[in-house]
Parts: sequence; C-alpha cells; structure tokens
Amino acid sequence: MNHNNPMVSVAMASYNGGKYISEQLDSIISQTYTNIEIVIVDDGSSDNTINIIKDYQAQYPFIFLFLNERNKGVTKTFERAVAESKGAFIAFCDQDDIWIADKIETLVKEIGEHDAIYANSQLVDAAGNSLGRDFSAIMKMQSYYSGTPFLLSNTVPGHAVLAKAVFLKRIVPFPAELFFDVWVAYNAGGNNGIKFIDKTLVKYRQHESNTVGTNQSKNKKKQCDWIRF
Repeated sequence: MNHNNPMVSVAMASYNGGKYISEQLDSIISQTYTNIEIVIVDDGSSDNTINIIKDYQAQYPFIFLFLNERNKGVTKTFERAVAESKGAFIAFCDQDDIWIADKIETLVKEIGEHDAIYANSQLVDAAGNSLGRDFSAIMKMQSYYSGTPFLLSNTVPGHAVLAKAVFLKRIVPFPAELFFDVWVAYNAGGNNGIKFIDKTLVKYRQHESNTVGTNQSKNKKKQCDWIRF
C-alpha cells in the first residue's frame, strides 16, 4: 500500500440509475485524488444502467461491476460493495449525486485517527441546481464519540461518509433491518469516533425517484419498507 497516497474505494449501489449515473461517475473520475477504484454493485436494474457502467469500464479499468443475483436492497448491496473493495479507505456513493472535485482528497486528509468522517452536502434539484439549503440546515451534524445518539436517530448521511476499510470490514454483516449508514455511524461513534467537517463536498440530488432522501423527500421510506432503490 502507498502510505502517502492510499487507495480509496468508491462503493456505489446502483438500481435503475440510468438517468443520472453518468454525471455521478464523471464527478468521481474527475476527483483531485487519483488513486481510486470504483466498485459498483447493481441490485437488478432493468433500465440502461448496466450498459452505461460497462461503457465506462471500457474506458476506465479501475471501475468494477458486480451484479446481485436477486434484489437485496440498499443495505446488503452496500455490504457487498464493501466486501468487494480493495482500498484502505471506502467512500460510500449514491448513483445520482454529484461529487465536488476535492471530496476524496479532503476527507482522506482530515480523517486522522477517526474510524470515519463525513461532510456537509448541498441540496440540488433534478437538474443539479441549488435548492439554497445544505444538510446542516435541516439536521444536526457534528462529530460523534459515542454510538448512543444513533439509537434514536441518524444525522450521518451515508453518501457523505468515508471510512477506514479495516473498520468497515470488522462490522459486517450489516443488519438487514437497518440502513447501512446508521450501523456505520453507530459503530464508529462507539469506537474511534466519526468526524464531521463543515465543508460542502456533495451535491445531493432531490428528484421524484428518490427512495432515500431528506426528511422533506416525499418518497422517503423506512428500511422495513425497502424493496428497491
């Protein structure tokens, strides 16, 4: 491993994301931190998502695609992405967001001794235009050094998290009844901590197909209601 520039695995879960996934992949490929791999686990897409990913694979050999044999839902799909990742760090990734160019570089630089780190995100509409609000305006975002707060609620959005691979691989399997980010934040908070930096590093897209979104998202579902995302 290159200790000065360790590999970061970008772990993406995809499902019928053909409308937005190209823009997200472009934003990852354009990161200022270049020692990356992109690990995509598809959960049974029936649109053109897989073909789009394969087109990118033909150009970028650091993109890897895995297909679930059956629909497993968001938590188990991300669990598999973690298992398939080879990097020293793993950054969770939604299929329909847009990453700011220095997201990975900033999080790797700032994580220190923490198990995980996350940052702020800007809410944008389906076209990627700002909605004038950040996540920190609608939820309490801070560093945590206890898992207890996550027994009540979660304020650590998975799409903004980068974690140490050795930590993540120690807390699998992810409980199927929980969203993966709750489990990650709970365990990180109770171990070496999860750090928050108040810098906007993701454009978090709100659109009619969101299944997991902000509290204002009309389609937001509980994990027990999860079928597809």
